Amino acid sequence: MTAVVLFGFAALPALAGPIVVPEYDPSRSFAPLVEAVSPAVVAVKAESLDPEDATFGVSTVRHSEGSGFIVSADGRVLTNAHVLRDITKLSILLSDGREVDAAVLGSDRDADIAVLKLEGDGPWPWLALGDSDRVRTGDRVLALGNPLGLGTSATAGIVSAKGRVLNLDKWYRSDDFIQTDAAINQGNSGGPLFDLDGRVIGMNTAVIYGVNTIGFAIPSNLLGLVTPDLAENGRIVRGFLGIHATQLTVEESRDLGLEGGAIVRTILPNTPAASSDIRVGDAVVKLDDSPISSGRDLIAAIGNRRPGETVRLEVIRGGERKRIKFTLAEKPASEDALPLGLQLGSLTSRTATETGIAKGVVIERVAFGSPARDRLLPGDIITEIDGEVVSTPDEAAERITRNSTKPVRFDLVRGDAVKQVLVPRR
Repeated sequence: MTAVVLFGFAALPALAGPIVVPEYDPSRSFAPLVEAVSPAVVAVKAESLDPEDATFGVSTVRHSEGSGFIVSADGRVLTNAHVLRDITKLSILLSDGREVDAAVLGSDRDADIAVLKLEGDGPWPWLALGDSDRVRTGDRVLALGNPLGLGTSATAGIVSAKGRVLNLDKWYRSDDFIQTDAAINQGNSGGPLFDLDGRVIGMNTAVIYGVNTIGFAIPSNLLGLVTPDLAENGRIVRGFLGIHATQLTVEESRDLGLEGGAIVRTILPNTPAASSDIRVGDAVVKLDDSPISSGRDLIAAIGNRRPGETVRLEVIRGGERKRIKFTLAEKPASEDALPLGLQLGSLTSRTATETGIAKGVVIERVAFGSPARDRLLPGDIITEIDGEVVSTPDEAAERITRNSTKPVRFDLVRGDAVKQVLVPRR
């Protein structure tokens, strides 16, 4: 029996595949569609620590609810990463009233996508992802979810626009949200946006504050692209060049004779760009054979590549065209995704020889606003976390995130001093 592959998901070979909506007349009623897809739409119930409570070792539990939807017969669920922020306990409420436990397979706050795994026997009813690139402004859509904790609710509307920009600092296709006037409220986050055939064309994610009929959904094609990484690796693995580029100004377009492109504003140290011939002020017009019309285009093109891939940028410099070849690195995790806001590095052989420390990890950066700020410093060498020796950054991250409530105890070396530091999780 052959497995069905859907946007990178290997569905279980058994049973009838995704939910199929029976023929119906949408001009009269959406009831057949809602009845068909509702078993795969879930409420995500989370407990988290109150961020206002900074008491050492004691935290107030906060309850919240969001939405999600099942995308494979073995029980993988998609939702928004922000629904899971700081969670200490997680469960899923099904449309038939059953409550089941779930594990987080992976989550990325920049993309605001998370993958969960239902516990218990399947197969589960699941939904197919549609092709969001084929969605047109004016198409009719339905949003399902768990607004305000009321349970599965449906609202109807149209696609109001495509390619909406919400946050230019995000890593990937931040200019590609689907806008809809289907009412979306608090608690709808992570729920599906359907076309009239019952295919998921987006994940409901955000609204304009105070206006529930200007909502935004992450396109299904992006969901399908990044979710396998989250499910298999726990994170999204994407290419990284190490430059910050923006759209050309009117004056730059005129001076360069270009209608579009991305101007390099910053080159980050210790990145592929820093060791290449690219310069601040270069106008990037192509990546391989794909035209680049803005900084967002360049972010999307690079984010869609894998670390280790070779790419060629075509740039305009002083009226001349140059082609520069790069091997992409892996994009660092966002500050929100760093354990306790700590960026950790491996202990080099030179440092190990100079310090006499055989095993440990080095703190490279402490994010602003982290509870570790001013307690831990760049250059500190962590040797133990909660009494266990750590040898690699991944091992250290696992130790830090293992217990979600108690302060973390770090044994470290700072200069000639050996210290023990307690860091609260908030």
